[in-house]
Amino acid sequence: MNTKDPITGLTHKQEHFAQLVAAGATQSDAYRQAYNVSPGTPGITTWDDASELARHPLVLPRIQELKAAAQAAAVAALAWDSARLVSEADRHRQLALSGGFRGVSAANGALELIGRATGLLADKPTAPSTAIQIVFVTEAPAPRVVEGELIDEQGSRPLTL
Repeated sequence: MNTKDPITGLTHKQEHFAQLVAAGATQSDAYRQAYNVSPGTPGITTWDDASELARHPLVLPRIQELKAAAQAAAVAALAWDSARLVSEADRHRQLALSGGFRGVSAANGALELIGRATGLLADKPTAPSTAIQIVFVTEAPAPRVVEGELIDEQGSRPLTL
């Protein structure tokens, strides 16, 4: 059963391979899975066959098409999330300005969590600390002897000899 799709011109196995590669599988892993490669097949054989299939004039554009579609969907989802996040934050701001403070703080906290989870909000990286601690090491003044008594460096307490 090696029928080709009338739109893409690919066999079922070629399409499966393209979808796996576009989803992030290595070419060899995608080839093993799509073509049901036996475990005893040498790795170099699988690699060669997978590499050749990935360059096939119908398979390569299909992989690129699938990757582009996935990327466009991710961008659209991110844009939708961003627009929704901004919209909700603005709605909460309007509620706060109108005196409807109840629950706004919790809702804003939830919006912040959503923003962080989706990568729309992130902490700004902080510069590494450039503070330098300077320590001066000085010698202690030598004690003075006055009339048989040892006086401390402040000159206030007599010390016994």
